[in-house]
Amino acid sequence: MENRRRCGDSPLQDEAGHILGEYDCTGKMVQETVYLGDWPMATVRLNSAGTAVAYYVWPDHLGSPKQVTNPATNKVVWRWETNPFGPTPNPYEDPQGTGNTFVYNLRMPGQYWDKEISRSSNGFREYDPYMGWYIQSDPIGLSGGLILVHMWTATQRAILIRWVC
Repeated sequence: MENRRRCGDSPLQDEAGHILGEYDCTGKMVQETVYLGDWPMATVRLNSAGTAVAYYVWPDHLGSPKQVTNPATNKVVWRWETNPFGPTPNPYEDPQGTGNTFVYNLRMPGQYWDKEISRSSNGFREYDPYMGWYIQSDPIGLSGGLILVHMWTATQRAILIRWVC
């Protein structure tokens, strides 16, 4: 998000952390998101003629966007399938295979995808979806103890899973 910060193109958030919109360096809307409570319901974008067009956002039970559909065609234009733990794949920005990509940068609630660094940011720390964890320690220390970040090895995960299950 460094390049966007230099020219003023960063996501706009409300006091609850909802990402309301993205704007280019001139202040022109790139996209805005409409919420119902904490859940994203629609994204509004300008088409090539400069007219605002709304797309439906379909979130999961956590408020993470899972797909975006075009209400005019009822076709899915963006889809994101996540894993409950560990690595999360990139979204399908052209699930119909039409050659038209649809970029939507919302991820988990409050997280904004930054393609330049391949991580999501919530304003306090960055989440690495390929590793499945935050790369900085908890800024308010809720996890407790002296070690606030621990990189689990595959062996440690296997031991923990056997111990918990």
